[in-house]
Amino acid sequence: MDRHVFEALGKTRVVIENGKVTDVGTPQVSYCPLFYKMRGIEEFTPEVVRQNIEFRIKDFGMCTPARQLRMKDFLSFGVSELLGMAVAEKMLDCAVIVCEGAGTVVASEPELIQGIGGRISGIVETFPILEIIAAIGADYVLDPATAAIDQVKGIVLAQSFGFERIGVTISSAQDAF
Repeated sequence: MDRHVFEALGKTRVVIENGKVTDVGTPQVSYCPLFYKMRGIEEFTPEVVRQNIEFRIKDFGMCTPARQLRMKDFLSFGVSELLGMAVAEKMLDCAVIVCEGAGTVVASEPELIQGIGGRISGIVETFPILEIIAAIGADYVLDPATAAIDQVKGIVLAQSFGFERIGVTISSAQDAF
């Protein structure tokens, strides 16, 4: 059984198993002006979170073999947009990011960085999905067998390709030390 655990929409713990939402926790944040502007969401509730995650599964294949991995900028100020722009402008060589179904990956293509990071956030745990790994390129996935999440080892992998200017996403400030 594949299993993916996220913190999404209001830092709500969400579990997706075999392409279906199986558990939605209680949101820790009730409102986000960005989600209000983009989706008209006035308050995060477990049902609103469930509906949004189910929309993502249907819309772009989140946590499924049908995952669409490339896209143009969605916002002008998000982390994935900034990383993608920095790679496009040759300010960075690549980004070490996390993708559901693959874990830690090294991405040097701006539309891949955006497609992975612009649609998801807060991946806590993920399970390998062969189609996602193949679409990224198994060599650029830290551990295709387990979809491990380890940003430090991801930096080492990026360096093994000769990348020197590496952007890295982390989930907490403590991870930077």
